Amino acid sequence: MDKKIDLQKSVFEICTQYPEVKDILFRLGFTEITKPTAMQTAGRVMTLLNGAKIKGIDLKLIVDALQKDGFEVEGYVDRQALLKSYIQRWMRIGKKRI
Repeated sequence: MDKKIDLQKSVFEICTQYPEVKDILFRLGFTEITKPTAMQTAGRVMTLLNGAKIKGIDLKLIVDALQKDGFEVEGYVDRQALLKSYIQRWMRIGKKRI
């Protein structure tokens, strides 16, 4: 994929590089993203990670929407999937020891 989004970058940087991201984020609940004043102020310091927390939007939902539109998302770890894999591995190791 040629379109890469780093979750550590500001919303302003991401939307400047990829203007189509504004529409994606607006559909997900970032309604202020269409307001030029908000983009010029909060957008310059707000990352998608922080914005998702503030808006109460599941980061996985954002990542999935971006990936669906052809973006590669950097800086995202699906903690639930990671925890599940650790538990499954631990269960397999535990059974071998019994």
